[in-house]
Parts: sequence; C-alpha cells; structure tokens
Amino acid sequence: MSKSSEFPQCVSDELVRARAKFPKPESIPDGWSRNQLMHYWSAAIEEEFLELREEVFKQHPRDSSLREELVQLAAMCQRAAESCGLVRR
Repeated sequence: MSKSSEFPQCVSDELVRARAKFPKPESIPDGWSRNQLMHYWSAAIEEEFLELREEVFKQHPRDSSLREELVQLAAMCQRAAESCGLVRR
C-alpha cells in the first residue's frame, strides 16, 4: 500500500477507535444548533492542531509522531463535519 493510500485508511481506523471510545462527547447537550456544535468542534480541532504544532516544533520531530497527530486532526475534522450534518457518516 502506498503512503498516499495508507493515510485515509489510518484516518478511517482512528475514526472507528474514537467513535467506540467516545460515541458522543458528554459535553454536547442534545438540541444544540449547528453553530453551537461548530464552537465545540473548533475547540476540539484546535486542541489536536496544537498537539501537531508541538510535535512540528520539536528539535527532531519523528515522522511517526507527525503522522499520528495528522491522522488524529483529520479524524477530528471528519467527526466535526458529521456532527454538524455537513457530510454523511
């Protein structure tokens, strides 16, 4: 499998893992508007981005760590889009 086709599979695997571990974030009440959901998810995405940035600015970032953080960031973006009804699951 090429690296380019591997990445989407890693994101898909991360989504499965994250959905199993956190089916619905407890801090999201039922009935929130799309705007409220986007506020929640933008904070979650920012947290993942900051973890990526922290890895990027290390003296010698490891490829595996960079990849892991990018996969987690992509999975969080997918969950946000799904939660807000922008894409189908």
